[in-house]
Amino acid sequence: MDRYLRCYYHRKTARYLAGKLGIDKSAVLRRARVLNIASKLAAGTALKSVYREEEVVFIHDNIKQLGVAGIANKLNRTPEAIRRKANRMDLYTGTRNKPLSDSERQIILENIETKTYRELAKLLNRGEEETRWHARTLGLSRLGRNTKKPRQTS
Repeated sequence: MDRYLRCYYHRKTARYLAGKLGIDKSAVLRRARVLNIASKLAAGTALKSVYREEEVVFIHDNIKQLGVAGIANKLNRTPEAIRRKANRMDLYTGTRNKPLSDSERQIILENIETKTYRELAKLLNRGEEETRWHARTLGLSRLGRNTKKPRQTS
């Protein structure tokens, strides 16, 4: 087992090695420490890429303006990776909803009183819940439509 671990520890995942050896992943990691095998991060064989300082600063400075998807494009990383990193940095990413363009914002403002969220969503080519979320963040509501009427008590 030790020989196999020394040979494949930096080439395979701990989960894969655990399956091959018939032990837990934590047992593989413990045994690697006992054998003084350098961590994958220290050895430079980690699959998880490390963020450079300028990337961290870029995320911190631009998360509000560009959003997760914009930063992911700029840094050539996945939106989920950026979202996780921002959460670890205690930055609020807020939502997975794409930001509204000026014309989409105008459509919501002009039609919120006369159309349902479903109709607005079709106009914007977005989901109904996403449209509702955007309307609420703009401080708008659908009061007066689809609301329950108060009960008449005599």
